Amino acid sequence: MVSSQDAAIAVALTELDYDVKPAPEVFSVTKDAPADGRLEVRDVIVAVNGTPVTTTAEVGDAVRATPPGTDVTLTVVRDGAEREVTVTPGEKDGSPFIGIDMLPGYRFPFDVSVDIDPAIGGPSAGLMFSLAIYDTLTPGSLTDGEIVAGTGTISPDGKVGPIGGIQQKIAAARETGAQLFMVPPDNCADALDAPNDDMQLVRADTMHDARLAIEAWVDDEDADLPSCEKAAS
Repeated sequence: MVSSQDAAIAVALTELDYDVKPAPEVFSVTKDAPADGRLEVRDVIVAVNGTPVTTTAEVGDAVRATPPGTDVTLTVVRDGAEREVTVTPGEKDGSPFIGIDMLPGYRFPFDVSVDIDPAIGGPSAGLMFSLAIYDTLTPGSLTDGEIVAGTGTISPDGKVGPIGGIQQKIAAARETGAQLFMVPPDNCADALDAPNDDMQLVRADTMHDARLAIEAWVDDEDADLPSCEKAAS
């Protein structure tokens, strides 16, 4: 879920032409390891010993290149503020280590938070997160106040990936009064067997495509939109 939210934020901000920079993000900190109490989950690492880093591999290489007993200074972004954290590496299997797991992350131009119950997991809301963030950061309502639903994972380049349970999600969206449902292209075949009634099933290859389809529909409800029906024909 965390990775999905970060990718959604990156895609939405990129769609708005903001500068989004890759940066490794702390995913977990090993208890009693050198980094325990120094680094925190969600810290974004932007430099090691003053040298900028953009990948998890660069952080790992910098730590392993540190002479035994020498401190490592990591520049991190935490709660929107940049700070320096000093860690003294330990040794594991003959190599320096600090005890963190990382994922590819991003350095955003400003803080964006997604207010979702942390008990909810899974990446299937990525597309809708990105559309909601875009909507929040632009004037007016992207859907003109109408209910638009959808599903799909989101990759950093904006592509929409498949999910499970598409038919159940379509049925639930229709019951809430949604008029459009964004469908990942790989789920189109299963989506056509769902009870969508008059709710349009829009094929969403990318977040950009989904945004354009919604805008076209708001301007004209009879607009010719990408559809699962066309994909199947």
